Amino acid sequence: MQRLALPQATVDDLARIADFISEALEECGVDARAAYQIQMAVDEAASNVVLHGYGGRPGRLEIEIECSDSDIEIHILDWGKSFDPDSIPEPDVGAPLEQRPVGGLGLFFMRKFMDELECHFDAQKGNRLRMRRRRT
Repeated sequence: MQRLALPQATVDDLARIADFISEALEECGVDARAAYQIQMAVDEAASNVVLHGYGGRPGRLEIEIECSDSDIEIHILDWGKSFDPDSIPEPDVGAPLEQRPVGGLGLFFMRKFMDELECHFDAQKGNRLRMRRRRT
């Protein structure tokens, strides 16, 4: 398992997170297409934590990635504001662009590119997002 701990994560750390995930996926031997999709899911999740969970202020963020022969599992841990991902409606990606609201695609991409998403919220232990993608 590889781990990245950022005690005061901000938007400026998103590139560092992307590099960490990219290197970990390369070490795991993940193909380019899957790596791109996993990278996008992690970037969306980390961006949401920084922008919405912490309201743009610095905050603690930890990312763990573990690869096995059967799957890739990523945990994102924070202590920001929690939310219920089931309360976010699926966007209408078939609607004309001018009729779509700005934003709202992060969770859509996470669900599309990962096989499993689980969120657990605990005031003391923090918010934990678990994403898993099976290897094909």
